[in-house]
Amino acid sequence: MRAVRILFVEDRDNDVQTALAILKQAQFSVTHLRVYSERQLRAALEIEWDLAIVDHHLPGYDAEKALTLIRAIQPYLAVVVVSGIVRTEEMAQLVEKYRLQDFIDKSELFVRLVPRLKEELPCGAVLRQIRSLLEQDNPLLMPRIEH
Repeated sequence: MRAVRILFVEDRDNDVQTALAILKQAQFSVTHLRVYSERQLRAALEIEWDLAIVDHHLPGYDAEKALTLIRAIQPYLAVVVVSGIVRTEEMAQLVEKYRLQDFIDKSELFVRLVPRLKEELPCGAVLRQIRSLLEQDNPLLMPRIEH
């Protein structure tokens, strides 16, 4: 089993359980957390995640606010937005504005979630390594100034 850490920004536990069942069937060992408020999300983002799955329709909390917070705290986190109601133009704007990896209609979770996760895991690992190197004042990454 391949280990993966997923942050769910989702108000409905049964939607999280559905996603977890899909991932378990695909041989993923999932560590997860479900949040549905800004306070919970801010605290959760102190932990490094492999993927965030954000519900587009969150009663009492705006998905765009959640995406803004995610990008501010973990700019390289892979993010997928899910929704039961698809508005193609609106979703395309969200994907572009927040550099989302994908938008998935909840009715397509069974066919699209696992391939998307398999695609994003290696990318996320590389981005975390790059960020780590940049944060270390690595001389190999410093610009050369020649006189």
